[in-house]
Amino acid sequence: MPSQEQPDAVKAVMELCRAAETIEHYAPPGFKKDVTDIQRRLGLMESALMKHDTTDTCRRCGQPFTFSAWRFSQKGLIPPRHCFACREQRRAERARAGVPKDVAIPPD
Repeated sequence: MPSQEQPDAVKAVMELCRAAETIEHYAPPGFKKDVTDIQRRLGLMESALMKHDTTDTCRRCGQPFTFSAWRFSQKGLIPPRHCFACREQRRAERARAGVPKDVAIPPD
C-alpha cells in the first residue's frame, strides 16, 4: 500500500505554486531579479517535496521496498508491485523461457 505522505506533499506543492504566483503578481517592477530568485527557490522546494520515496510491499516475496512515486507518475507509469530483486528474477525467468523483451505481458 503506498505511503499516505503523497497527498500532503501535493498540497504543499500547490501552496508553493500559489505563493510563486502571488509573488510574481505583487512584486514591484524593479525587483524582477529578486522575484526570479524566490521563484527558483520555490521550484527547488517543490522538487524536493515531490521526489519523496514511497514504501510498498512486494506481492511476490512480501518484503517492503522503496521507490520514487514521483518518477513513476512523471512517466505515466503505474507504481511497481514487486521489489527490484523479484523484478530481476522475473525477467530472468522470462528470458529462460524464451519470451522476447519487447512482448508486453499483462500484470498479475
